[in-house]
Amino acid sequence: MHIALVENKRAPVHKSGTIEWNELAPAFTQHEAVHGIVTPASLDTMKDGKGWMPVQIDIGPRTKERVQSISALVLDIEAAKATPDVQPPAFEEAVERVKAKGWRAYAHTTFQHRPDAPRYRLILAIDRDIKPDELRPLGLHVAGLLGLDAVADKAALEPARLYYRPRCPESALCDARSASIDGQPLAVDAMLAQIKPEPKAHTVKAQGLAADVLSHQHTAEEVRADLARLDPGMGYEQWRNVLWAVASTDLPEAEELAREWSMRSAEKWNEQAFTRTWNSYKPDGGITYGTVKHMLRELDGAAPVLQPGPLETLPLTAAIERAQALLKPPLEVSTQAYPVDALGPLAQAAKDLAEGAQVAPAMAGQSLLAAAALLVQSTANVQSLDGFTKPLSLYCLTVAHSGDGKDTADRPALRTLHEHQRREGQHYQLRRKEFEEAKAKRKKGEPAPLDPGRAPYRITSDLTIEGLRRSFDEGIASQGIFSTEAGAVLAGHAMTQDNRVKTAANLCGLWDRGLISVVRGGGGRTERYGVRLSAHLLIQPAALGDVLGDEMLSGIGFWPRFLLAWPEPLKPRQFRPWQPDQSPAIRAYWQRCEQLLALPMPEECDNLPAITLHADALNRMAAFFGRMEHQARKGDLTDVRAFALRGTELACRIAGVLAAFKGETQIDGEAASNGIRLAEHSLTNWLDALGGKSDPVPGWALTLYRWLAERGATTIRDIPRIGPASVRPANRRDQAIERLTACGLVRISGDKIVALGVQHADR
Repeated sequence: MHIALVENKRAPVHKSGTIEWNELAPAFTQHEAVHGIVTPASLDTMKDGKGWMPVQIDIGPRTKERVQSISALVLDIEAAKATPDVQPPAFEEAVERVKAKGWRAYAHTTFQHRPDAPRYRLILAIDRDIKPDELRPLGLHVAGLLGLDAVADKAALEPARLYYRPRCPESALCDARSASIDGQPLAVDAMLAQIKPEPKAHTVKAQGLAADVLSHQHTAEEVRADLARLDPGMGYEQWRNVLWAVASTDLPEAEELAREWSMRSAEKWNEQAFTRTWNSYKPDGGITYGTVKHMLRELDGAAPVLQPGPLETLPLTAAIERAQALLKPPLEVSTQAYPVDALGPLAQAAKDLAEGAQVAPAMAGQSLLAAAALLVQSTANVQSLDGFTKPLSLYCLTVAHSGDGKDTADRPALRTLHEHQRREGQHYQLRRKEFEEAKAKRKKGEPAPLDPGRAPYRITSDLTIEGLRRSFDEGIASQGIFSTEAGAVLAGHAMTQDNRVKTAANLCGLWDRGLISVVRGGGGRTERYGVRLSAHLLIQPAALGDVLGDEMLSGIGFWPRFLLAWPEPLKPRQFRPWQPDQSPAIRAYWQRCEQLLALPMPEECDNLPAITLHADALNRMAAFFGRMEHQARKGDLTDVRAFALRGTELACRIAGVLAAFKGETQIDGEAASNGIRLAEHSLTNWLDALGGKSDPVPGWALTLYRWLAERGATTIRDIPRIGPASVRPANRRDQAIERLTACGLVRISGDKIVALGVQHADR
């Protein structure tokens, strides 16, 4: 491909030639760290540096008139100035979208990228050089295919556009991301053919891409009829695109028609939202009236929806039971039993714990495995299939009903850790007190008192990112988050809508690299390498809320890093006295825990010895990797693609934890198979969870139905004010009403809503 190089944004082209695509990998997958503090005054200077252009151009001035052809399609992704509330998807999600298309590309975050405000660049290979006038329509079309049309920088689609090599502030290096994506080059001619207009009888003047797609005059009557078939209560992005599609018609009545349609859903889209969105329309934004026609074609091609028949009127209690059956039909629970034998050196202890304490084997297994990971992550690392060294840290999530023994399983698993932490914590507090007293009494010229050292605490049951950073700054290198009431974690401050992405991104970074690096205004700098974090969150299904189904958390790879166990509810138990120390296997487990706790804690864990894969283990992991790749991209695991593609690394980590706990320095074939079996069990649970188990909407809908049934007709606007707390947020209320309507459980008339099929509500 052709490429031209410049020294900075004001310099001319000083080098021009050709290069093979694969030779670009070092340039596009490594970030240069720029020293200094980013301020509005320093931003341009810090961003500026060596740049490149994927163009054929002679050495000299960098102008669009001198560009002969373009050899790659570059999309810059960031929040649009007109709609700053619409943020791009996470970098990892965009990479997955490109992979799903099967396209060859490089991707990297850009200078001002933050996890909560993603900014990145996609560099896509093309199968032929394109002309300068083909760049903009091709770029807009491809951005639309990736679902990035609203956040693609239109100004960057210029032939002579300069692109900086990957750079970021030194303080943000831990958030920098890059990827090399295998695939096929974009088929340019096929892409351009998709956006060429079809012959029409009449033409109308239009601007930008509208001229390519809009090829006949739409009348106000036609637009009104089309809109009448579309529900304005659709998702925000679709609603916005419909408004822009109507704006593209240039009809004098366009705004009136769009407002009339949108206000049919006044509960969701108010006048302020309408005006802001309408005014943000741009003729060259890639949205035309074809958007509406496409929605109608999809509507026509959809299977007919069977309307629920009228409900028999029942007493309140019976009506609510029927509503529960309609909203929450029994789920198909996976028949795959938890592979407790795959726990290797932990297997017998897990069996004894499950049988003696009468808890699910999955809960016992997850508790022991997570505790083992916390203990061994400060003794070794593990070689993964790609040859890189990874932490032995594990994140585990166990979902179980109240009364199913979360504390009962967790307490024996963490017993020695809690005893050690209590003992070491008391010693530390005593040293700290002596240090503070000596410091207060110290006279000038006397030697400084002996520092009490790092705080010895390994386990916490709650977190905020700021608190976790401080804990690692002041404490030891190996720590864990273990909670049997993880609702406090997943529904707490750290996982609110405002903090969720930041928390998840930081936990992903710790899992990947074990690095804490942050600069805060007035608060100095925190920089610590080689830290390790493991976690086990045990939570009730009702406390999950919407966090498990949050596509953003899955998209950035947060949930795909977790091993999930979701055992069936326990059957009725009988009293049977039992103590954990009655089991020789559990006593042996505690003894091994004490041995590991007695080992010296390293200052950082990156340089620990790596547990390697034996040849047999390597072959088994390679076969598992191939199977996951196929099933994730074209097989039964496409619905949990991100989880399946991370399955091999999880299997390596699990196998490494089991080997290290056993005291071995190499993963043999049996340990590899055990890691694979446990990773596969987690995948099966994720399939179940994302297929319906974790859906919070039925619960919200049932709560709302119960409230409506007891009240009679209610104004929809009153629900956020006096309705049940769980459905007061507008998005929850709307989803609950939509589900109730689909099941025929409510009737909406104007701004009133009433529960159907219940005597109390119909009086």
